[in-house]
Amino acid sequence: MINSKLAAYDKGLSGPRDLNFGPNDWNGAKQVTVERGQCGIQIRYGVLAQGDKIVVFSKDPAGTWWISNDTIVPEGELAMRSTSVANVRARVESGQ
Repeated sequence: MINSKLAAYDKGLSGPRDLNFGPNDWNGAKQVTVERGQCGIQIRYGVLAQGDKIVVFSKDPAGTWWISNDTIVPEGELAMRSTSVANVRARVESGQ
């Protein structure tokens, strides 16, 4: 997410898109790509403005959701912690 809107979504090789972001979706306007590799994922951002807030959500194969610390820098490694799908939905729906 960038500034409380979905900037990219990657579901991997299988699985439904299980979150409805509605108006909180950039619909591809922010030019963000997710690349998968054997060491994890890498997110490439297009142009970011100073002060843009970046949040990353991830769901592991066991179904556990993870959320990064919020960051305002355009590049960095995000520390992740476990979260629930209810928390993901609540954050997206509230625009946080």
